[in-house]
Amino acid sequence: MSKIDVSKCLADFKLAMLNAKTDVSNFTSEYGMYTDFINPSSSSGSSLALEYDKYGVAKTYLIYKKEDTQKKNICAYFSIGPDIISFSKENRPDNVPMHIDTAGAIKIHYLASSVDFAENYSHIVKFIILLVKNLIAKILNKNLNIRYITLDADDQSGNKDIVEIYKSVGFYVAGKSFELDYMIYDIYS
Repeated sequence: MSKIDVSKCLADFKLAMLNAKTDVSNFTSEYGMYTDFINPSSSSGSSLALEYDKYGVAKTYLIYKKEDTQKKNICAYFSIGPDIISFSKENRPDNVPMHIDTAGAIKIHYLASSVDFAENYSHIVKFIILLVKNLIAKILNKNLNIRYITLDADDQSGNKDIVEIYKSVGFYVAGKSFELDYMIYDIYS
């Protein structure tokens, strides 16, 4: 069976913010730490995603199929928060003038899909990046100019090919962050 290209059925999905009342018990990622991040009954005993929210570090958005009115089956999620890029000679894009040393960004702290969603759909990372771009354009850029999305590509605890997957949607490696590739995406490119 071939997978469905999720980018061809964007209207079939909706976003909701994670909160303490959200039922996340049905969410299982292929990689345990990404299941545990949103699940309060995980091995840590609390939801790290809710802790990030409580302390103003990041907001977590859940993706559901629109037909799932009870919000029982999370397809995927992403957690975003503020970041700042320090430009250096090595990571400076061509379109950033030399007198600009830093830029604000939105960082994707965590991004994961459920096992079922990943088995049935393709281009999930591209889909989630599109959702993050839309959040930036529709909400954040009304009061604050954000041009970049950043992330640490976890090829150690997650998908071994994740750096190449992120590159395929427009990210580039700008250095290292805690032994992971620190990647940047220009939302206007």
